[in-house]
Amino acid sequence: MTTRRLGEEGADEPWHRVAGLPTGDRAKNLETAIACFTRALEVRTKAAFPADWAGTQTNFGVAWAELPIGDRAKNLQTAIDCYTRALEVYTKADFPAAWSATQNNLGTAWQSLPTGDRAKNLQNAIDCYTRALEVRTKSDFPADWAATQNNLAIALGTLADEPTLPAGQDRCGLLRRAIACGKGALTIRTPDAFPREHASTMKNLSIDRRAYEAGEGADPAKGGVPFDDIPPAE
Repeated sequence: MTTRRLGEEGADEPWHRVAGLPTGDRAKNLETAIACFTRALEVRTKAAFPADWAGTQTNFGVAWAELPIGDRAKNLQTAIDCYTRALEVYTKADFPAAWSATQNNLGTAWQSLPTGDRAKNLQNAIDCYTRALEVRTKSDFPADWAATQNNLAIALGTLADEPTLPAGQDRCGLLRRAIACGKGALTIRTPDAFPREHASTMKNLSIDRRAYEAGEGADPAKGGVPFDDIPPAE
């Protein structure tokens, strides 16, 4: 199995995050952030301040997801629970941008979760990213669209590596979708505009290309579609 770069997340209110401090002990900073968010929720209740409660739950989830110490699976499950609670308020109709950002973050948490049914976790991530893209369109939010397309590509490609796939999925189809997503992300993530993101997306795309061309899906003689003929996601 080839290692791909993990998905990318982001907080709803990054300026409130002690966790964003670039200096000092990263784990300690995140633990401080978690303590701050816990105290904030004593006042920011769902009943009294629903939008603020949801924003803090989202930030709480980001801090737990990024915490580098402790039980990784437990930390990620806590993040999943936080994002899920936030979505009780952050609906697509009332808070479309926050809803899509939280769906993206929820996807990265499911994608990274090391316990449980791996294929199911990845399918959950794919579903979250797909929902996020209902709002994060290329025309309205190009950078966010590209980030979520990149995340979706990683989840699809990683799922294709699994020995047992969900019903209705096939390895070739998953890789073809991953390639389309990666190519789509690169239409925004150019070397000049996003050099770091361009490099990571190119790395993942090359992994998917090798896996795809190693199978029969890229062979026109067998009804396949060559890599270069796969159109980018739009």
